[in-house]
Amino acid sequence: MLEPVGAVVEADWPEAAALWDTFTVSQGAQVYDVHAERVASAPQLFDEEVLDRLRSAARVSGWRYVRALRERERAREAVTALLRGYAALALPTTPLPAPRIGQREVLVDGTETAVRSALLSLTSEWNVVGAPALSVPAGTVAGLPVGLQLVGAEGGEGTLFDLAERVNPG
Repeated sequence: MLEPVGAVVEADWPEAAALWDTFTVSQGAQVYDVHAERVASAPQLFDEEVLDRLRSAARVSGWRYVRALRERERAREAVTALLRGYAALALPTTPLPAPRIGQREVLVDGTETAVRSALLSLTSEWNVVGAPALSVPAGTVAGLPVGLQLVGAEGGEGTLFDLAERVNPG
């Protein structure tokens, strides 16, 4: 049984959904930077789906990348304000239980969604802003695992590990 860790409040951050484009633009440009030469010289080394994403990332314009970096800084400030006074945010790791192996589409809130997008939809925001986050097992739904995501303020990794241990001892 968990001991109380303090106040539990609902937090709202409506801007989070808008960070998907920031995530895909900045991550894509950075990943393509790492793999550009290999994509050009040995594309057969990549899975077809990954190669498609890399080629798409190659077409990200400079102004879109600069805009994504600017948006990341604005979002980082918003997350710092959101977390002010709280040890952590607790939320689902994904909006659905684990998909079946090989599954490419899932239903999320009544909308057919790509599995990759669904699985990243509640974690990408924290990647964009550089907030420490971790996921701990939180049981199963229909026999499939689900996770509880804990997100902390910059430098709050120790607090997250302590909370994770309390949620899932051992």
